[in-house]
This record gives sequence, structure tokens and C-alpha cells, in this order.
Amino acid sequence: RRRIIASRQRICRELDALRLEYAKSQGNFVFFDTGMPVADFQAKMLARNIRVGRRFPPFDSWCRITIGREPEVDAFITALRAVHAQASG
Repeated sequence: RRRIIASRQRICRELDALRLEYAKSQGNFVFFDTGMPVADFQAKMLARNIRVGRRFPPFDSWCRITIGREPEVDAFITALRAVHAQASG
């Protein structure tokens, strides 16, 4: 439980740093605005070997990710930074 909370906080800090909106969560997932259509985000993340959740209409730019183990959280954050930089660049 502590690991999930710590990882969720870490992901949310990264979303804050990237100025991406997210829903406050108490679970083992984070629901956030990717800043682009989810299909585009999914493809860009998959190109970095990260699978992310499906879209939730009408939130067509929002995505749900399940919190995994620390190496998975590391990989997600690295890929998220790269995708965000590419989209902002």
C-alpha cells in the first residue's frame, strides 16, 4: 500500500511539472489529460514500449494508467517526458 501511494505521488508530481491535469486518486491508478487525442498518445507511448489505457468518452484526451512496480513507473515517467517534449517541441 505504501509503495502504491509513493508511486502515485511521484506520478502526480511529474504531471504537475508537465502541467498536465489529473483527477485526484485514492486507488492504484491515475486518470490524466494527455494533452492530445488518446489514440495519438497511445501510439507514441507504445513506440516506447509503454501500454496505456483506453479513452473514456467524453474525455477524449484523458488516459488511465495503473501504477506498477518501480521500474515500470520509471519507464512510464521517462516515456511521458519524451512524448510531452515531442508534442511541445
